[in-house]
Amino acid sequence: MVQRQPRTPSAPIHQEKPIEITVTQSDLAQLRLKQGEAQQAISHEVEQAVKAIQQGHRQGYANFKLWYRGWEKAKEESSTELAKKICGFLLEKGLDIIFPEEELFITLLKKAATKGYELAADNLGKIDVGDVNGFLDIVGAAEEDEITALLDAEDELFKNKPEEVDAAVASFIGARDAGWASTEQLPPETLEILQQAGIGLHGSAAATVCAERVLIAHIEAVLRTDPAVVAGSGGASLRIMAEVAALRQMQKLPSVDNRERIWNLEQGLPPFFRTMADINSESALMLHIQLGIDQDDSEKIVKSRKEQGPFSSASDLLSRKLLSNDDFKKVEGRVVCH
Repeated sequence: MVQRQPRTPSAPIHQEKPIEITVTQSDLAQLRLKQGEAQQAISHEVEQAVKAIQQGHRQGYANFKLWYRGWEKAKEESSTELAKKICGFLLEKGLDIIFPEEELFITLLKKAATKGYELAADNLGKIDVGDVNGFLDIVGAAEEDEITALLDAEDELFKNKPEEVDAAVASFIGARDAGWASTEQLPPETLEILQQAGIGLHGSAAATVCAERVLIAHIEAVLRTDPAVVAGSGGASLRIMAEVAALRQMQKLPSVDNRERIWNLEQGLPPFFRTMADINSESALMLHIQLGIDQDDSEKIVKSRKEQGPFSSASDLLSRKLLSNDDFKKVEGRVVCH
């Protein structure tokens, strides 16, 4: 028989009283003031980002107008139909070029831009075929509808108050309580939260990036409407061709040098589609074709690099007296030295 041990009475469970926190009306009012201050500072940051994108769109379209006037088929193809095709391409694929990122705010911008282009496409004016100015005007009006619609992205961001906005507000309040003095500049931790949400840098650099993308999208839209370009590309990427054309157009701006970027892009194109020439490696024939210089001059360049060594810069073509000043100015932007 097993003898059982007597049971020891269990100790009584001690229950702590819940902590009571008293929040006064004054505390609530103070919190609302802090939240309002944070939202105002964050809203200013968002506004600056949107302004940079809007400026980039306008700059990109201004460059498209210059490019289009120089397009060999501008007079022939300008029409309401082409304007519709451009808007259609921008809605289908072009916005992915302009807004390739997938963060929250970028998706809101793309959504707003889509509404803008849809509205514009439904209200395009009529123009006579061949009226280049009229064509550019109605496409420009569509651009302004889309640019204006981008403002809705900020309203959408704050209206829904997603987690990212709440986190940024809390971060700003915490930084202010810890001694952050400025109400106009955001603390680094708040900026990081916004950047993760797709609210990036602003200013001229951000506008230039957007301008390039807008220009690329519009040029590709035009190239894809031209059967001769599509057929003649031989399978070459029209996207790369559009990007090269865009960078070349932007190259005309002061203090912009896209030569290396164009060179790298063109390595994905067949040789006869390339517009940049490496004077340290190309044959005389390709220098003649790509730069449009005389065959005699291209042969002099090849001979010079063999006898005097590789070129260190495009200006060597002048110092070695291989091209005249006029000819050099025509090709300077299409020469690299690798």
